[in-house]
Amino acid sequence: MRNNSLYLFLLLLVLLSGCATEPRQFTDTPTSGSIHIASDESYLPLVKTLIHTFQSIYTDARINVTYAGEQEVLRHLLFDTTRFVVMNRPLDTAEINFFDSMTISPQTVKIAYDALALIIHPQNPDSMLLLSEIKPVFTGDVKVWKNIKNKNGLNEKITVVFDNNGSGNVRMIRKYFNIDTLGTNCYAVNGNPEVIDYVSKNKGAMGVISVNWISDSDDTLTVRFLKNVRVVGVGSKVNTDGFGNYYRPYQGFIADKSYPFIREVYIISKEARSGLGTGLSAFIAGDKGQRIVLKSGLVPATMPVRIVELK
Repeated sequence: MRNNSLYLFLLLLVLLSGCATEPRQFTDTPTSGSIHIASDESYLPLVKTLIHTFQSIYTDARINVTYAGEQEVLRHLLFDTTRFVVMNRPLDTAEINFFDSMTISPQTVKIAYDALALIIHPQNPDSMLLLSEIKPVFTGDVKVWKNIKNKNGLNEKITVVFDNNGSGNVRMIRKYFNIDTLGTNCYAVNGNPEVIDYVSKNKGAMGVISVNWISDSDDTLTVRFLKNVRVVGVGSKVNTDGFGNYYRPYQGFIADKSYPFIREVYIISKEARSGLGTGLSAFIAGDKGQRIVLKSGLVPATMPVRIVELK
């Protein structure tokens, strides 16, 4: 019922906006011209590198990017001239019906596997948490760090920080833990770097970010970020020996799905012709683009990944 209502609302907006405009004349090709795209801000490091490389190869191409939260990115695709977006979910039924009503068939391409990372202040000793201990933090039922494990933790109030109100990170946490309303201890700032900065300055804070911001070990910004925060290891249960298996969002644990907060990254394009968006999508899903995904610390979606166990 909710999807049907949303579909009707979207369709009404289109009808009210009017359709008496001249058809647009496109001059771009798969390797030249200009295009505007939108990307979830979670993937700014990756998308920036992909576009820089693409434009270095195809010097007649100009790609302008808007980075925003998930809801704003989706708005660009639905109601703007943006033909191409990068986000961490496919279109839902209401959104597909909306495009069907305009005889548009968006193309969806999976390009990577990403993960949410939980980060804490360097002086916080609680760097290993079970899923059962994390959920009460998001609901606000546990309000002080020392109450999580009944041990000598920080005597600090827990503040949870997300990247923005319309974030896919918020949506994923609510869906994963089946939470209708997050606790009053949860706040939003303005982007993943601000989350990292806030956590680095507040002992009681826990941040929720895309691992893409801290996954490229050769990137100077990543190195600086990791000096100022700790990444939480997440476990699902305690073993009979009293210990658990905890995983951080490293590439190998994303690839073998040991880490719990994994999600897929998609390109969604409504380009109904072989234009620059089609060329960029093919590049990202191809060998060169997938190697960049691998180098960024995420897991490629369209090329095989070999996991080697060190002994």
